[in-house]
Formats: sequence, C-alpha cells, structure tokens
Amino acid sequence: MSTNANARAESDLSLPAKLLLTVFAPFAGGFFLSFLFRSVNALIAKDLAADFSLSAADIGLLTSTYLLAFAIMQVPVGVLLDRYGPRRVVATLLCFAGTGAMLFGLAQGLWVLTLGRALIGFGVSACLMGSMKAFSLWFPLERIATLNGWVIAVGGVGALAATTPMEALLGPWGWRAVFVGLAITCWATALSIFAIVPEKPCPGAPNAGARPSGACSA
Repeated sequence: MSTNANARAESDLSLPAKLLLTVFAPFAGGFFLSFLFRSVNALIAKDLAADFSLSAADIGLLTSTYLLAFAIMQVPVGVLLDRYGPRRVVATLLCFAGTGAMLFGLAQGLWVLTLGRALIGFGVSACLMGSMKAFSLWFPLERIATLNGWVIAVGGVGALAATTPMEALLGPWGWRAVFVGLAITCWATALSIFAIVPEKPCPGAPNAGARPSGACSA
C-alpha cells in the first residue's frame, strides 16, 4: 500500500518536468518566434528600402500589415482554441507563418513582401493565447501564473534576439537567407507542437477532469 502511494507520489512529482518538455517548451518556442517577427522589421528596414526603393510609408505598411493581421485574428483564435485545442490551432497557424516568412525572403516586390508579412502576423496570432490555453489544460492551477510569466519572458528574449544577435546573422547571410531560415524554424516548431504535445492531458494530470470531453481525442 505504502509502495503504491510512494510510486504515485513520485509520478506526480515527475509529471510537471515531463510537461515542461512536451508542452511548455514547444509553445514557448512559438511565442519566441512571434516576438522576433514583431521586432525584426525595424532591423531590416534600411535593407528593404535599399533593395526595393521603398519609402517610409511603404515600410510603415509592412509593419502595420503584420499588426493588423495579428489583431484581426484575436477573436477567431479564441473560438478556434476552444473548438480544436491549442495543439492543432497553434501548429496549423505556425505553418502559415512559415509560409509568410518564406514568401518574404523570396519576394521581388512590395506586394509580395506585404502578403508575406500579413501571413506571418496571421500565423503567430495564436502563440500567446494558445500557450496559456495549453497551460490551463495540462498544468496544476497553482502553476499557471508562473508559466504565463515564463512564456512572456521567453517572448521578451525573442524581441532581444531581433537586435544584436539578428544583426550578427544579417551581416554574413543577408535578410533573405535569414527569413528563409526563420521559415524553416517556424515549420519545425509547428511540427514539434503537433508531434510532441499530447492531444489531451495525460492520465493523472491535475486538470484532466476539467477538460471538455469533446476536445479530448487521442
């Protein structure tokens, strides 16, 4: 009896560590990319202006297109997260973000740049809310505030990565190669979320019983 209780206690203690790898890390990676994409435009603005003869208004259009697509998606994202769950929604949308980054990196004109930027904003629109939704499903309630703080901190690191580290990559590689690399990273992150994150809370997870049965498919 005591042995079973001890084994169960050890399992409960190991569960959060497993979930940090299978739930927190993949979603945090997506939010890292979201903030990196949000900030990187300021760093490459001069290169874009030189390569495409863009005006300040054109650069402003690129920046605002990302934010507009991101903002428009917020209400639909909430509905989609409730209907399909964070795993499917965030992974699918990140595929669009990767496609947008690839279009941006290969663009030959302003309108393709704008389309790529809009797809990026569309694709990362669920990264924060999807993360918080996932945490509420898989982690104990008393840990959710901490995890939300951690994922926002990871987003801040993404914004920092769009400064000196990104500038170090732009020097030898150029902005096109960097965006192609970011596209591949988006697709890899989407794949990791779809392949690693469990579709429903693990048996014994503290919030497993609180999840709607219609959303729990293996």
